[in-house]
Amino acid sequence: MMYQHMSDRIAHAIADDIIREKLPVGSRLPSLRELTTRHQVSYVTIHKALRKLQSERLITLRPGSGSYIAEGFNINAVNAAFSDHTLTSPRQRRIGVLLPVWVDKGGKTAVYDVIDSFCERCSSHDWRIELITPSIHEINSPVLSHKILAKHFDGFVWLTPLALHHWILEQISEQLDCMVVSERPFEKIGITTVHSDYYQLARDAVRLFTERGHRELMCFCGQYYDVWTDPYTDMMLDALRVAADEAGLKFDESCYRQVFPMPDREAEAIIRGYFADHPEKNAIFCMHNNRLPMIIAALKQHHPDLHDDAVTIVDNCYKSTPFYDDRVDGIGIYRVRYPNHLIGSAIAAVFERKWCNMLNEPEPLLNEIVPPGEKF
Repeated sequence: MMYQHMSDRIAHAIADDIIREKLPVGSRLPSLRELTTRHQVSYVTIHKALRKLQSERLITLRPGSGSYIAEGFNINAVNAAFSDHTLTSPRQRRIGVLLPVWVDKGGKTAVYDVIDSFCERCSSHDWRIELITPSIHEINSPVLSHKILAKHFDGFVWLTPLALHHWILEQISEQLDCMVVSERPFEKIGITTVHSDYYQLARDAVRLFTERGHRELMCFCGQYYDVWTDPYTDMMLDALRVAADEAGLKFDESCYRQVFPMPDREAEAIIRGYFADHPEKNAIFCMHNNRLPMIIAALKQHHPDLHDDAVTIVDNCYKSTPFYDDRVDGIGIYRVRYPNHLIGSAIAAVFERKWCNMLNEPEPLLNEIVPPGEKF
């Protein structure tokens, strides 16, 4: 029998021991070190083999404790699943999808555009999708990771996690066969990220500012210093630096300020203070649309007759929907339309590559800047 991967052979060897009752139900498997020595393979190969066995419900992985033979599994079903030396059982795969906590605060349309296209593509494979709506209290606590892992999903999707979720993502990804996140890049810890083309967005925004006669670019953004640096903010600022440099616009450290996450009063003080020192700034790239009223109010303190021709504001909030007005206190706002439907499809394609060996060419995830007054 030829195996496609070494981890398949190791998984079958362990499964064979279970089937022949060499390893009693409920017992602990040998340690990773013992298994690597016994089979003369790497830790990575052993880890992949254990993941395969977990997906067949033969073992359970307990963080910090080890791997155990699953309680109550049907020995005949196990024998049937492995008798032809294949690790693909006929059971239905299950994928959990974690919704953002802000889904009911203005971002519902954007989020469900992603979910609808994701589910539509997954339905062709008969994969079962389960949505999880976390509470604000559990989103940053170990309760959430325990809740997710207890469901024994084959795959998992976390929509727009924050930087501070790094440790939860790392813990969950170690226990799942396939995990995907959207918007923020977490490739450094081995998690696939699907997001739109931020460099294309930055180039289009800079082109808009240039065409409207601006020579400096200002950005009000999310967290970019201290313990948690938001990877989304970091990536967007880098894209703006590159695009501005190519176009000859000024964009340095004096041209961006963190205004999220922080209390409204503190953010307002930062915004007012900035325009007090830089009243000439009138090209604004804003990454959090709940700060737009503060920005325009601060601008009007120095420009009482502020009008559309004198200022250009781009609202780059990835949960923007028609719910948001394209004018704030009389000033027109350019909004970014994200390719949410394509993002959902691209997330599903990650699971297709992992489980079905499908290598379809990905569609470009391009953003669009919508002028004020145009249908969003």
